[in-house]
Amino acid sequence: YRNGHRDREIVGTFGPETVRVPRARIAGADGQRREWRSQALPRYRRLTRKAEALIAGAYLAGTNTRRVKRALSTLFAGAMGKDVVSRAWRKVKTDWEAWNTRDLGGEDTVRLILDGTVVKARIDKKATAIPILVAIGVRRDGQKVLIGLKNMGGETVAAWRAFLQDLSARGLREPGFIIVDGAPGLEAALAELWPEAPVQ
Repeated sequence: YRNGHRDREIVGTFGPETVRVPRARIAGADGQRREWRSQALPRYRRLTRKAEALIAGAYLAGTNTRRVKRALSTLFAGAMGKDVVSRAWRKVKTDWEAWNTRDLGGEDTVRLILDGTVVKARIDKKATAIPILVAIGVRRDGQKVLIGLKNMGGETVAAWRAFLQDLSARGLREPGFIIVDGAPGLEAALAELWPEAPVQ
């Protein structure tokens, strides 16, 4: 049953835009009526995903919310306040934390690629090298998927052990085959957690 519409303002890389969203009530399979919700435009969404990514990228580059606001105000046609930047960053941070704690029991991973890498970032106006541990799974159909990504301070046995134990605790099953680069800390941690798994 249609019930008019409501106007919503969305801010994207194209600037602010008013969108007319239909209002309606729908009857569910249980016979109950409830308000229709748009899947394309969820409740409380004020920024497009591209706008969120742009704000988060500027914030992660090592600047504060006021500077992000100034830098992006022209692009967003003035619809960029400090609170918008803060909200966008909180949303990205919440999504990141949810991704880092998600259940891995449903991953059909038959191969696991483990490696460490270094990412350069600006922290407190200084260039800093951050060591990151990475786990990439290969599914039965050959598709690669990022399983885990975490800053553990280095590639020590303790760091790899904690990283792998976290993945295992979240449901990642022992893979049929593991590919590594020969780091001693990683090999020692694998020998503790999955001693029977073949490693190349």
